[in-house]
Amino acid sequence: MGGGMTQRTELRSLLRAKQNGECCYCGAGMVRSKGGNVPKGGLPPRTETFEQLRRRIDGGGNNRDNLALARAECNTGR
Repeated sequence: MGGGMTQRTELRSLLRAKQNGECCYCGAGMVRSKGGNVPKGGLPPRTETFEQLRRRIDGGGNNRDNLALARAECNTGR
């Protein structure tokens, strides 16, 4: 997902709108990431995170068509 913070912010906004603010796995609402460093205890469970739909090991990449937003608890629980 090359590019700077502005590109990531724009992509996050596009995905959020496309998904109606819902997690790509469970469909529950998400809260926006505040950016910056991850807190010591990890992200709060409802925080939106980028998710690769097709894993890198399976040939997926960081292109827009392979990314979605998932709640932190769903993303780490896979």
